Amino acid sequence: MTLNQRVPGTIPIPIPRLRDSGLGGSPSVFPMFVYILESLSTGRYYVGSTTDLAHRLEEHNAPESNPSRWTRSRGPWRLLFSKEFSTSTEALCAEKFIKRMKSRGYIEKLVTGERTLDRIS
Repeated sequence: MTLNQRVPGTIPIPIPRLRDSGLGGSPSVFPMFVYILESLSTGRYYVGSTTDLAHRLEEHNAPESNPSRWTRSRGPWRLLFSKEFSTSTEALCAEKFIKRMKSRGYIEKLVTGERTLDRIS
């Protein structure tokens, strides 16, 4: 599955690219994203964080170069949710919060907008 390939029955989500952000300088000025992926083969969710969402999704969907052992054999993956944070501390805090919830229901409410990460940090 390629990044631009549309999955039937899904709504495409624009994926920001790091090099398109117009930001320069050190990596510390780049925004961080928390994201939730859904496996199209198993229906399971994966929660992660990154500075380059498009590149990370490409990695998840390329088993030969995917650094994550957990997602390598469970693809293809589609992006369900992402939220931008201005610091890595905020993003990692939000990622840990979602993972601590250990709830499919919570993740689904986050994806549909019934829950937010606005008060997490």
